[in-house]
Amino acid sequence: GDQVEFELEVLHRSGLRWQAWRRFSDFVQLHDELTRDFSREDVATLPVPPRRSWLPSFTQTMEFHEQRQHELQAYFTAVVGQPEFVRHAAVQDLLGVQPPDQPAG
Repeated sequence: GDQVEFELEVLHRSGLRWQAWRRFSDFVQLHDELTRDFSREDVATLPVPPRRSWLPSFTQTMEFHEQRQHELQAYFTAVVGQPEFVRHAAVQDLLGVQPPDQPAG
């Protein structure tokens, strides 16, 4: 079926830059994991993530997708603006960051 992916433009403090493409459900899962793993007070500092639409993606307009992209960007910018969230595995996964391999030994 049709699915919509949203682009994350990632700029690491080292100067590396890459793109990660994620579905809306990936952001929902991220928010669920942050809500589970952090206090209500910590999560309350984030903007409310966009609401799920029950319309099939083929009926959604370009304006809808652009607005959703803007809302997801605002949400994710707030997430990565807080160091305790950035270190969370779900955030790292959404960014496309791979954890280093364990040392052989």
